[in-house]
Amino acid sequence: MASLSITRYLQFGLSSSLLLSAFASAQTLRFDSEWWRHTAHNEERTGFVLGYFDCPKAAKQVFSASSDDYVAYVYEHLGYSKESTVPSLLAQAHLHMKAHQVLRGGEEYPEKHSWLDGAWWGDAHHGDTDEKRGYVEGYLQCNYDEVTVTQTQNFVDALNRHFANPSSEHHKIANVLQPILDSEKKRS
Repeated sequence: MASLSITRYLQFGLSSSLLLSAFASAQTLRFDSEWWRHTAHNEERTGFVLGYFDCPKAAKQVFSASSDDYVAYVYEHLGYSKESTVPSLLAQAHLHMKAHQVLRGGEEYPEKHSWLDGAWWGDAHHGDTDEKRGYVEGYLQCNYDEVTVTQTQNFVDALNRHFANPSSEHHKIANVLQPILDSEKKRS
């Protein structure tokens, strides 16, 4: 009798954890003050800024401002209300930020997507996981009204598979991701 109740208890616990897991995976992400200040890690914040501005629909960027400059801008201007969001601040940042003087002799990336390619991304075993997730979250937020945990992970996995091939090292992340997004939008 006791083993029967333990079995039911374990089944209930397993069912509950599966339901919570399913809920978490379908959960819509909110890129607000709570997320920025308490949920996201530094690498995820940086990745979000990089992905957001790598999206062709993104607002204008301040020439020569770094991702660190944008992270600092968001920290400074992100209110504690839910109305203030990271994407809304990034969309208006070019109106308030000032460009830095560009020093001579540094690396230059004249291509449309700069250094954000397979060498930066890595593969499933290389590259910062938080930064990758942040990149995809920022890129998706630029394309969709809602971004979910599941959707983000699916795109991270797709990019990991693509960049696992060493010959794709110089492919630009956005050039790989955008066709995947476009085909998903057609299926929806």
